[in-house]
Amino acid sequence: SIQEERTAVRDFFKALSDLRGKERSLLHGEYISLYSSPTSLAFLRLWDQSERFLVALNWGSDSVTMKLTNSDLPAEALVRISTDTKNLAVDSKLGPKEAVLLSYGFPG
Repeated sequence: SIQEERTAVRDFFKALSDLRGKERSLLHGEYISLYSSPTSLAFLRLWDQSERFLVALNWGSDSVTMKLTNSDLPAEALVRISTDTKNLAVDSKLGPKEAVLLSYGFPG
């Protein structure tokens, strides 16, 4: 339902805001755009040798597959926050009104 979507998005941004104060990469990190369209966005936040974060958002009404390319991206990442608690697969496809925060360690 629309109310459930709104609640999930609100909860996602609240959890992201709470985590931002605890993670240097989210607070001070470099912003690297990975994907952008009129209805979706994906970006990295990197800081020194701290944990890396990938944020992907789809505020559109259709699913979107994002082509993410960056030499820093690992083969695997951890789902930290997601609006879709049923599907926690880490891939580049987001359903309508979905958002996800992934994290991975410093690759060095």
